[in-house]
Amino acid sequence: MESISESNIKDKINYIFFDWSGTLGVAKCRECYFIGKFEKAMKPETMCVMKALKMLDIPMGIITNTKYTLKDVEGSINHSTSPLKDYFNIIISSGDPGNPRKPDPAIYDLGIKKLSFEKKLSFEKKNIMYVGNNYTKDFLSSLEHGMQAAVLDPKGEYSDPKYQKEKGYIIKNLWDLIPIVIKHNNIDL
Repeated sequence: MESISESNIKDKINYIFFDWSGTLGVAKCRECYFIGKFEKAMKPETMCVMKALKMLDIPMGIITNTKYTLKDVEGSINHSTSPLKDYFNIIISSGDPGNPRKPDPAIYDLGIKKLSFEKKLSFEKKNIMYVGNNYTKDFLSSLEHGMQAAVLDPKGEYSDPKYQKEKGYIIKNLWDLIPIVIKHNNIDL
């Protein structure tokens, strides 16, 4: 496990994919966002962190395991009253027929392929970070796929040394992403 104070950070973060439920959204209210109850659906820090990342010029997307189709997820997030409508340009939902589910690396490839097509640029996996709340499905699977990764651990469940051997970040909340991005991208404030 790396800490952000280590000097061996070499790969820039050019894009961040997030998991929805339990990461940006509140796990207790998984359905809230999809029925228009935006304020109940998001973690308190979500909007501020999204704004900060946007100010740091970090584009963002969502890759999530859900029963909802891409049309449903995009419709909710891009709805005119959604506070998140201006933050995510790529959304991948496992709810679409034939789409893989995390931890299958094919779901990350789907996101990267869509990202490269939409941005008309080639993105290297090593410059893409995935942020989730599940150590195995989100954190380990994205690391094993060659991406950077962070896992939310507000209760300190992953503080055991057996979790500390992976190259990635265990973060207490979404705010912890900001110094990671600043350090990786050598941003002077």
